[in-house]
Amino acid sequence: PGYNCGACGYPGCNGMAEALVNKKEATPDKCKPSKKENKEKIINYLKEKKDLQEYLVNGIKSSLLVYSIILLLCLYSLTKTARKNSIVPI
Repeated sequence: PGYNCGACGYPGCNGMAEALVNKKEATPDKCKPSKKENKEKIINYLKEKKDLQEYLVNGIKSSLLVYSIILLLCLYSLTKTARKNSIVPI
């Protein structure tokens, strides 16, 4: 809530926010002056952030797999073409 009281055990609200985002031992319940609805908003935000991170990581993994398959197919095609044109010994 911006009080920077340190009652949560972190050096002000920024310290707690960093701990929450970086998945340290912090939970929104440690903030004493924050209202219940604000704590719920923080929890929902962190869940959405986690889901987005998982989605992005899985998307990157899928992209790398597709890229690897395309690269292998290209290399295979190049070797077949090179052999056909007698550039590479059989």
